[in-house]
Amino acid sequence: MNLYSYREIIEKLYHSHAIRLEYSIELESIEAIKRCVSYNLGIAFLPLMTVDEEIKKGELACIPLSSPEIKVYLQLVYHKKKWISQSMQRLINLLLES
Repeated sequence: MNLYSYREIIEKLYHSHAIRLEYSIELESIEAIKRCVSYNLGIAFLPLMTVDEEIKKGELACIPLSSPEIKVYLQLVYHKKKWISQSMQRLINLLLES
């Protein structure tokens, strides 16, 4: 399994469709990315949960994507020596099953 960043996934998608990416920036903060988009400085690929409130308020617009070329792998990270609640353990078990 290859693990790529969102940026690498999008760049591969552009390249596979012969689209030239003229300008791009990479920001560490999702809040900074959302501000840039709201100031009409570009577009961004972000998880829906990070922009849900702004979409509801009409501050940002969402274009739903369904592309077999875009695959994102997520990881659940937790401290292995800390107590895990019953709910968290159920979530971990559910994720391990799927």
